[in-house]
Amino acid sequence: MRLPAAFLAALGLLSWWGFSTGSDVVSRIVLGLGVPLLAIILWALFAAPKARLRPPLAVVLLVKAVVLGGGAAFLYGVGHPVAALVLAG
Repeated sequence: MRLPAAFLAALGLLSWWGFSTGSDVVSRIVLGLGVPLLAIILWALFAAPKARLRPPLAVVLLVKAVVLGGGAAFLYGVGHPVAALVLAG
């Protein structure tokens, strides 16, 4: 199973954001592991080529936009606005 490089990059960025955002160790661990896990679940259910559910195309595109756009937004959130714009493009 091959995953798109943009999806893997988004997972890394979501994890980075989670581990750097929390106010204490527990919240950093929960965000750093939970946010990417949620993205993986959404992708597997709705956006993957062999997704469990077959929603309308609009839902698939929305899930992809949320996961990939979330990676760019969180990259902006950790202080790299130029890289976030490049990733979003």
